[in-house]
Amino acid sequence: MAINLEEVITLLKGELLVDKTDKIKDIHHIEIEGLATLETAKSGDICVYHNPKYYQEALKSGASVIITKDQIKFPPNENTPIQLLVANPYASWAKLGELFHPKMHSYNSISKDADIHETSSLGEGVVVYPRVFIDKKASIGPRCVIYPGVFIGQGVVIGSDTIIYSNVSIMENVKIGNYVIVQPGAVIGGDGFGFAPDGDEIIKVPQTGSVCIGNHVEIGSNVCIDKASKGDTIIEDFVKLDNLIQIGHGVKIGRASMIAAQFGAAGGAEIGKNFLCGGQSSIIGHLKIPDRVTCGGKSAITKVPDSGTTVMGVPSMPANEWRRLQVYLKKLPELFNQVKSLIGQINRSSGVLSKSKETLKKNLKE
Repeated sequence: MAINLEEVITLLKGELLVDKTDKIKDIHHIEIEGLATLETAKSGDICVYHNPKYYQEALKSGASVIITKDQIKFPPNENTPIQLLVANPYASWAKLGELFHPKMHSYNSISKDADIHETSSLGEGVVVYPRVFIDKKASIGPRCVIYPGVFIGQGVVIGSDTIIYSNVSIMENVKIGNYVIVQPGAVIGGDGFGFAPDGDEIIKVPQTGSVCIGNHVEIGSNVCIDKASKGDTIIEDFVKLDNLIQIGHGVKIGRASMIAAQFGAAGGAEIGKNFLCGGQSSIIGHLKIPDRVTCGGKSAITKVPDSGTTVMGVPSMPANEWRRLQVYLKKLPELFNQVKSLIGQINRSSGVLSKSKETLKKNLKE
């Protein structure tokens, strides 16, 4: 699919930079045929340069257009690529990916094999695949796509242009915003882990709240987002959740946070905006994390970090402190041997000193 360069410039709000040796009379009539890497690009392709370590690849690239933040100093050449200067090359690359590869669905209607309650409402252009179940008084916004095996419970509200992939369960009264993507196997609104021990019995605490998900959120495969015991579990706009994540009851995740796989947030935790988290990490319950915190992989946040800081480790600590600790840990075997040797020397010295004392006592008696 070819796209006019002028459309690309408009989309990315970029500034065009053309080498003086370029012979093209009307550059806005150039057609871009595809996306490529710096190494594989050929004439007609567009690619991105966002990391200085790929500078040599950029100089050798055969692309027609290179997206970059700062001007690339090319040697004089008739085939020098056109440069499109943008504020954020990587984000621009993502936008182009959506432009060149729009999501296509194999189904474009509401299947007769779907079970949709008569009190539910479906907006214009909604696509419902076979074997979908939509319960009473659910509301599905315009242009949503619901894949096979999806369960949508009573009173669920879903905004416009949202995609729910196969085998997702959305329990009663959950609210989902616009332009949300829910990957296969996710469970949204299942009961939170609430139980009250009573002697040798355990009583289930009713989970009477729900889940509220904002706009432009992506929920990975097999993610579980529990409903709150009271009120809502809240996922704010632009949050991105990787696969296999557990969000406990009553958790709040702030806007534009990105969380990698196998993360767990215990009930009542509140996470601020722009939280970035590596995989296999966790947060204890009812902790309030401030904005712009970064958490390294395999970490456990057990106390409140400062806003804008990076934490690592179990329990978590400031990243520089954790790195120093890793250096010390590597030196422990050497330090252990040194201490062991010193103790041996001290013991031997003590033995010699004891013998000297006994000899002195004996000589004094004589």
